[in-house]
Amino acid sequence: MKLEDIAKQLGSIEAKLDSVDDRLDGLHNKFNDYVHKHQFQPVKLLVYGFAGLVFSTVILAILALVIIKPFSL
Repeated sequence: MKLEDIAKQLGSIEAKLDSVDDRLDGLHNKFNDYVHKHQFQPVKLLVYGFAGLVFSTVILAILALVIIKPFSL
């Protein structure tokens, strides 16, 4: 193999590594756009609390219709 061929191949490899590095930088920037777990925790607590409140209200309303309604006749 000639030295010139090796130099061309190394240049080709370097160009490929640069393009991969650019894509990795893009991925790094993309991951910075997401909310991290510790930032999501307060939102999760609020949403789960509200959903639990709504679910409990629906269950209590159904129970009230089933238990209280027949005895009020």
